[in-house]
Amino acid sequence: MQGKYPQDLDRFSAVLLDLHKLPQQVEFAQFQNAALTLLARSVPFDSAWWGLVSGLTIHTEARFNLPDRYPEAWERIKGSDPIAAASAAAPFVTACFNADDLAPFPVVQETLGAFGIRHVLCTQTSEPALGLFAFISLYRNGLPFTQSERCFKQAVMPHMIHTLHLNWRKHLETAQFATAGNNQVSADAITDTSGLILSPEALFGRFITVEWPRWKGPLLPDDLRPNLKSKRDYRGRKIRLSFRDVSGLVLVRAVERRLLSELTDREMKVAELYAAGETHKLIAQRLGITPNTARHYIRTIFNKLQVSNKAELTRLLYSVGSLGAERDTTRLQA
Repeated sequence: MQGKYPQDLDRFSAVLLDLHKLPQQVEFAQFQNAALTLLARSVPFDSAWWGLVSGLTIHTEARFNLPDRYPEAWERIKGSDPIAAASAAAPFVTACFNADDLAPFPVVQETLGAFGIRHVLCTQTSEPALGLFAFISLYRNGLPFTQSERCFKQAVMPHMIHTLHLNWRKHLETAQFATAGNNQVSADAITDTSGLILSPEALFGRFITVEWPRWKGPLLPDDLRPNLKSKRDYRGRKIRLSFRDVSGLVLVRAVERRLLSELTDREMKVAELYAAGETHKLIAQRLGITPNTARHYIRTIFNKLQVSNKAELTRLLYSVGSLGAERDTTRLQA
């Protein structure tokens, strides 16, 4: 950073220390306002805009001292906005557009001016795994932003995004699904209610592409929209997904679909007897049930295991190890 060393460096260090404490101190709904308030101590501004974008499409956004109508106004000028273009062209580099820099763009300048904005600092950071960019724009009406302030904001930006992710994880980890006794490979992600993936664990994308090879993100596959809304489990050919509401966001867990683990103890016993050659009547006698009930179990087992005859059922059971889990459990870890 350019500036008055060591004062600027000391100030920067103090901001980072306070910023990295925030995930433990505030709820995620208040985090962005708290982080921007902290930044304003070193880079004063009147208002700010913080969100996720792909191209010029805003997916999520938080406004700091900005009216609700601001996003709609920006939508009308976004195609000619030099600030968005400059920050998108150089991720992690803060673009500075003071009033003089905006003068060649009268429509943009007039639109911003209606909100008391004359000077702008904007930074984007890429989220390549999701096809997204995170952005933070700072707005000021009085004095232009200085080069020192631009550099300060550029240096702190990655920490702002990183601590936001830490805050999401911290306050949603208590909602993790119980996994006691479950040795299946799994991965979680936090999404909003539209299915936009905000914070995924490392393996989550691998799970999704195993089931949907052409998936690119940043939204969950369209097939999952009904489940996202209803919070019902999704059972695919290779994975299973569970959904849980947490304070306005959604915790999604992906696990390998080990088909046999979806059978009840009684269904598993029926499956073993049937695969061993027992008839419906013999199974009914052994288990103290009626032949019709035994037939119902067989139909349920075929449906759950996605098999259509006894031969397929037998092959599946013979592929099972002594712990009752398919032998091929390392595919997702490759």
